[in-house]
Amino acid sequence: MDITALRTVQLVAHHQSFAAVARVLDVDPSSVSRTVAGIEGQLGLRLFQRSTRQLTLTEAGSVYLARIGPLLDDMDLARDAAAEVSTQPSGRVRLTASVAFGQEVIVPHLADMRTALPEIVCGCPRFSKTIF
Repeated sequence: MDITALRTVQLVAHHQSFAAVARVLDVDPSSVSRTVAGIEGQLGLRLFQRSTRQLTLTEAGSVYLARIGPLLDDMDLARDAAAEVSTQPSGRVRLTASVAFGQEVIVPHLADMRTALPEIVCGCPRFSKTIF
């Protein structure tokens, strides 16, 4: 199922109005109605009781939304965690340099690099030794 469609259903349950959700999402109310109808069709059950003046959750809708709410929240957390990992540099950096160059140029900056990029591991390729 489409996660965006499930979030739309969740919003409809919260706002109890296709028009209100349409304003929030900046789409036509008919689009919100079609999205809800599509989810209902996939599930084979009615999530909302519709009348000209009122939109309420059915018992099945209440049960369904109570179960998918935490799942949608977990999906958000998973997306955020993955985005955080992919935006932070991580892994092993291997440098080869002469001893004099390493001591004069590289080593003085290692502490700052370690502070700025804690997921980076620097090692000595010749001895497979971790410098920090």
